[in-house]
Amino acid sequence: MQLENYISQISRETGAVININISRHPAFSHMSSLKLPPDLLVHSGKLCVWARRDKNIRICRQNKARSLQVASRGREFCGTCPWGIWELVIPVKFFDHYEIVIYLGYFLQPDSTVKYLNDKEYPGPLPPVITPEKIKRLRHYGRFLSQFIKLELENYTEEKKSTAKQQPEEYYSICCQNYINEKYQENISLCDLAKKLKVNSNYLGGLLKKDSGKTFRELLLTKRLYIATLYLAMHGDLNISRIAFKCGFDDSNYFCKVFSREFGLSPRQYRLRHYTTMADKIIKIQKGL
Repeated sequence: MQLENYISQISRETGAVININISRHPAFSHMSSLKLPPDLLVHSGKLCVWARRDKNIRICRQNKARSLQVASRGREFCGTCPWGIWELVIPVKFFDHYEIVIYLGYFLQPDSTVKYLNDKEYPGPLPPVITPEKIKRLRHYGRFLSQFIKLELENYTEEKKSTAKQQPEEYYSICCQNYINEKYQENISLCDLAKKLKVNSNYLGGLLKKDSGKTFRELLLTKRLYIATLYLAMHGDLNISRIAFKCGFDDSNYFCKVFSREFGLSPRQYRLRHYTTMADKIIKIQKGL
């Protein structure tokens, strides 16, 4: 889920206009989950847009600078702009800095009106009135957005740390193949291997796809099916469920399904065809032919 999607959903549910003042943190330009369109980076309520067009942008900038100064102290607060628009301001703390601020608002206080701008009356519809219940909901949603942003920034930081100590790409491909060869009977995943190698799982998955043309799950499945063909060809005394379990499959029905899809034969059909062939070869070897 992307930050933009969350903002859109919250705006629809609350009627709030939401925008975010972001720092120059590289995560906001490199992470797709944090990228925002320009209209979410400025106050985009209809009256705000009209005010800026009417040569009041200097007043808007001064008001925003004051709100950022208060937010830098690390506390949430509510306030009204010079035009009478109410908003909730939530600073986002990351590494002891408050460089990211969430604005949720575009409401009127009860019994208040929009102030005139240069003696001009705003011609559009007025914003809705804020209520205690809506303030409570906005605080809840604002804190959710704050937590989401912090988690994404932490993920970005961890990813940068892990990629800073990378081995050559071939190293990871070899490690992956060895890991699958050793652990194919177990319930393993790309995340398990990434933790073992201390790299980001998305980065590792991309390298495997680039090198082999397959995902980790596809490589693991290929290995398990290959081992299954050996069991079917050489062990006529093992039932299909037992072979599936030995190859790392928890569900024999799923094993039969993927096996048939890969080889065009069910495991039983494969055994009938190849186990007989293998038995004939053994007999020929024993006869010295």
